[in-house]
Amino acid sequence: MAGPPSSSSWLFAALEKNLDRVGRRLAAYLRDPADEENVHDMRTSLRRLEATFALLPKKLRQKNEKQIRAYKEFFRANSEVRDCDIIRTRIEAAFIDKGEFERLFAPALDRRRKMASAKALKLAQSIENDVQPVDLGVSSRKKLAIVDGKKKLDRRAEKVVRRLAKKTAGRLPVVLADSDEKEELHRLRKDLKKLRYVLEMAPASQKKAADRILGPGIAGRLKELQDALGAIHDCDITIDYLKKAVRRKAVVELLQQELAKRDQLFEKFAKAFG
Repeated sequence: MAGPPSSSSWLFAALEKNLDRVGRRLAAYLRDPADEENVHDMRTSLRRLEATFALLPKKLRQKNEKQIRAYKEFFRANSEVRDCDIIRTRIEAAFIDKGEFERLFAPALDRRRKMASAKALKLAQSIENDVQPVDLGVSSRKKLAIVDGKKKLDRRAEKVVRRLAKKTAGRLPVVLADSDEKEELHRLRKDLKKLRYVLEMAPASQKKAADRILGPGIAGRLKELQDALGAIHDCDITIDYLKKAVRRKAVVELLQQELAKRDQLFEKFAKAFG
């Protein structure tokens, strides 16, 4: 997983790239917030931007605190929309009779998504109209160049990598030991995403820091590990939804199917990373 060269330009290059990506995807999202692909693309671009923010020196993070907070709030609201899409897709796929799905599940899921989407859209419009752009002007560039000349940016990147790698190393055995540790699994999945995105943009030398903590080879399998945990998480949110649904026969059968699927996914995950 090669990263950009270590120089005063790598952080600005990553930040500008991710800000541009968020801007383009925000425009697409505002044109059609109901589109599932726009929701997904918005989430991934916000995750990458959040990882970039984590690498900024403290003063620049404080200077842009309002902007960072607005992006995080929008991400959380968009996560609820994404969960609705996942639940609907998984449940609908189990029905041969689509009319039965439309009767039993679609109305409640559509209402839930509509409410979540309205909240997310309001936050997106606020970012577009009210939130000032991230402020990294000429003076900040000069200061960062000085900071980078003292290798402080590399040390900041290593600090972030080490912190995320230690969290991952601590949580992975807990999750592997108990398949019911859903909250810990969810936290592990989030830490993995942050670590993966940070390693993609930071100097390549930071991968060695992750390898020392996680063990040889794991840093190169972060996406594979993230995808495995993501599939389990999708089962978990569907299971939670079904447990709260009206206890009709169809719901009970679907719940059992999802529980069995989760067991299979967890077993595959444990074999791959245990």
